[in-house]
Amino acid sequence: MAVDIIMPKLGLTMTEGTILRWIKQDGDKVEKGEAVLEIMTDKTTMEIESPGSGVLRVIATEGSTVPILEVVGRITVDEDAAGDEGLPAAESTLTESNLAANGRRQAATEGQGERLTCAEPTAPADVESSSSQPLLGDSAAEAVPVKSSPAARRAAKELGLTDCEFRSIRGTGPGGRIVEEDVRAAASKHAARIAQHDNTQNARGTGDQPQVVPLTGVRGLIAERMSRSAREAPQFHVTVEMCLDQLVNLRKELLPEIERSHSVRISYTGMLVKIVAEALKGFPTLNSFVNDREVRVQPEVNIGVAVDSSAGLTVPTIYGARAKSVADICLELNDLVKRARDGSLLPDDLAGGTFTISNLGMLGVDEFAAILNPPQAAILAVGRFKPQLYLEDRGIVAHSVAAFTLTCDHRAADGALAARFLKRIEEIVRGDEAGLRSLLC
Repeated sequence: MAVDIIMPKLGLTMTEGTILRWIKQDGDKVEKGEAVLEIMTDKTTMEIESPGSGVLRVIATEGSTVPILEVVGRITVDEDAAGDEGLPAAESTLTESNLAANGRRQAATEGQGERLTCAEPTAPADVESSSSQPLLGDSAAEAVPVKSSPAARRAAKELGLTDCEFRSIRGTGPGGRIVEEDVRAAASKHAARIAQHDNTQNARGTGDQPQVVPLTGVRGLIAERMSRSAREAPQFHVTVEMCLDQLVNLRKELLPEIERSHSVRISYTGMLVKIVAEALKGFPTLNSFVNDREVRVQPEVNIGVAVDSSAGLTVPTIYGARAKSVADICLELNDLVKRARDGSLLPDDLAGGTFTISNLGMLGVDEFAAILNPPQAAILAVGRFKPQLYLEDRGIVAHSVAAFTLTCDHRAADGALAARFLKRIEEIVRGDEAGLRSLLC
């Protein structure tokens, strides 16, 4: 009996996922509901739980990119049958709906690899030729089961043999089955190689050598997406310093009122989400997705908000921001930020953004330019709200100001359009108080 572990579909736009790592290894016993592997989509990383109890068979190796609903592993409930006869046909397959629930929530942000398919079992290779074989995970074909006894697999695990080394052993049991004695005899021939490999690994990050930090997981996804953005999208930046006196004063007035009515403390970021969504009305090009051949204007305004978390940068989405009140936006934003920081965002929380706001003002940053979040056409970076002195007709006057920097994909928008958009934002925040109050309440 067996049940397949399948690459789940975790979002509407997900077509494939990458095997970040197998938490459990080939041949390990696992319990139903136990986390067995970690996958990464273009939005998030997530642990996948075992759909049954039994022995794990790894099919897709770490680093592989696999289409959704394709088998990446298998749980067999009869260890001897799995080892002696190869994998039986799967008796059940997870449905798309329960796969969506199979993942354990984890914070987000793609590794590279090859698409894998199941390979036919291969005959055991000659042990003398094993030294030229790659390590575990270098080849999809290595995921095919070999004939071996449970004692042989336990001995291989005890001796620290890699999967490839194990597969290279010539079995002396019935039908070429690998037995425990074969493993122990082969282990001594691999000892020098294993020691050399371990010494190389241990040398990393010690002494005067630089520490090597692989770009994997969330950091790897951020690296891939930002590299793609810088490589594929010609970007330009336009900055305007805006006077925010009216916005600051209005927030002071609205704070107690909205706290009483909605039990939420409104934030500048929440207010800006609403203001930007309103400003995008007249600038549909800035609310679009861009590729080499087209600019696809999005019908909905979904504002992504950049959030710093222990797992790295995440951008949860406020869907339909134009139709929501500031209080509702702040309530939703608070929940998203909390879940981004405790690692419980869902894939759909991170999908669907059509425009992004990044606010580093709370960290004391006066001005910065953000990199586009592909495939979006624009992103707005907001600096610190700070007092600044101006010489006016009535003398020296202090105003609250902040720098707004818009980054645009030049394939979709030009500098004049970006400047007009920033001008529109400024008109809203510096317009008549009644209009601003009406928008935000």
